[in-house]
Amino acid sequence: MTAVLTLQGGADLDGAQAAIEEENAALGFATAARPLRTALREALPAADGGRLAAIVPDLIGEAFVIAVLTDRSLSAREQADVVARSRGRAPEPTLASVMRIAQDFADGEQHPSLRWLDALTERCETPLALMQLHDAFPHETLVLRERAAAATAALAVRLAGSESDDEELKATRALLLNNASVRLSALGRREEALSAAEEAVSVYRELAGLRPDAFRPDLALSLNNYANFLSALGRREEALSAAEEAVTIRRELAGLRPDAFRPDLATSLSVLADCLEAVGDTAGALLMDCESVALLTEFLRAGRRAMWG
Repeated sequence: MTAVLTLQGGADLDGAQAAIEEENAALGFATAARPLRTALREALPAADGGRLAAIVPDLIGEAFVIAVLTDRSLSAREQADVVARSRGRAPEPTLASVMRIAQDFADGEQHPSLRWLDALTERCETPLALMQLHDAFPHETLVLRERAAAATAALAVRLAGSESDDEELKATRALLLNNASVRLSALGRREEALSAAEEAVSVYRELAGLRPDAFRPDLALSLNNYANFLSALGRREEALSAAEEAVTIRRELAGLRPDAFRPDLATSLSVLADCLEAVGDTAGALLMDCESVALLTEFLRAGRRAMWG
């Protein structure tokens, strides 16, 4: 039970007793819940509010979870079931624990933590469960990058079937498509990245048509990504068109709110410069680069003045 409580990030006394009773029933143990809860309370570090804490530091706790779940004659399915039950009781802490274990200890595809994660993914039956899984992945990850891309894409697909005219769901889906495109590109899956980026642009364009003030910044960002992915596939003229549209939007936004949007405009100008260079317009590329540098220089100077007077 110490491993289970560590996996789910600790528990209050009632939660600990519920976990003990659930694991006893699932694994066929006959240990009385209250005495075991008392023993755990005495053995584990104290936490605020009388909670039973997880084993710390994290690396020791993670190693303990691996050792217990793999050394207790549990099959791979039974291990996954233990993790799934923990997620049912404490979704976010359990997912965070599994992600850390995989990041810190997975040395190959057969590592138990990756099997647990795959089993959790397969059991995501609702958009909420997929969203929790998606949010648990680190933004920067090498070990988990394939799974992160798959989870992001799967959630975008799931939302496509349930969004109807809900603006918030559409915006979430567009964000997921944009994130999926970046993750797919990092994996070298350029055609898939482009497809996701194109769909993100389409959704953001629809939203920006309805509420320009809220969604034009997102449309510009998605156009930037789209331009980069088109350029990577040699579709230079299309990339140039997307980059020019992004600059047009961000130039207008920067005119209205310079402090908020000039750095973004500088980024788009840099992308446009690359696209112009790719089609042979060296002079145009140089102009865009110079404007980008000038904007960033002024932004940094303004920040220095605000800080030092």
